[in-house]
Amino acid sequence: MSILTSVFSARTVSVLIRFLEALIISVVVGLDRERTRRPAGLRTHVIVTLGACVVTLACYFYPDGHSDNYRIPAQVLSGIGFIGAGTILRYKDNVVGLTTAASLWTCAAFGICAGLGAHDVVIIGGILFYLTLKIVPAIERKYLKKVIEFNITVTAGENKKDLAKVSELIKERGIEIKSVNMSADNFGNKLYEFNLGANNQDVKKKFINDLYLLDVSGVKEDKDEYDEE
Repeated sequence: MSILTSVFSARTVSVLIRFLEALIISVVVGLDRERTRRPAGLRTHVIVTLGACVVTLACYFYPDGHSDNYRIPAQVLSGIGFIGAGTILRYKDNVVGLTTAASLWTCAAFGICAGLGAHDVVIIGGILFYLTLKIVPAIERKYLKKVIEFNITVTAGENKKDLAKVSELIKERGIEIKSVNMSADNFGNKLYEFNLGANNQDVKKKFINDLYLLDVSGVKEDKDEYDEE
C-alpha cells in the first residue's frame, strides 16, 4: 500500500505533468523541424527538452542544501549552445541552421520551465513559439521580399543558342543575376554557373519549371541540401 501511495503521490503526479508538458512542446517543434528536413529533428528536440526537464526536476525536488543547485539548469542552456552550433552550417554564401539552433535552445528553456512547474509560461510561450515558426516565414516571403538564392548550370558547346534561351528566360521572369562563373568540362564544353536571386519561392519554382520546359539539354539546377535558416 505504501508503494502505491508513493507512486500516485501528489509529487509524482506533478512530475508526470511537467514531463508531459516538456514532451508535447518538444514533439510539436521537432515535427516542424523534421518536416522541413533540418539537421536537428524530432528526436533531438525531444531529448534536449526532456534532458533539461530532468535536470531541473532533480534540482527542484531533490535539493542537497546548496544554493548552487539552481545554477545547474542555467548551465544546461550554456551546454545546448554547443549542440546548436553543430546545426549551423555555411553552404556557399549562405549560413543555414540558425533557426534550428535557436529552436533547440528555446526547447531546452521550455524544459526548464516545465521542470519548475511554470505551466503558464510553457503553454503561452509554446503557442507563441510555434506560431513564430509557422507564420513569420510567410510574412517574410510576402512583405520583406527576402531574396531566394539558387544556382543553375548551363552546358554550352559550339552552339550558344541554349545559353541565349536561358538568358532570355531569366530576363522575362525578372530573376536577378548575382554572378556568372565559367569553366570547362573534360570534353571541352563550356559550363556557365549562374547564381540567381528570386523574390520568393513561388517565383523560383515557376522559373525552374519553365526552365525545364525549354528545349535545352545542357541545363540543370544545383540543388542545395540545406535550403533555409
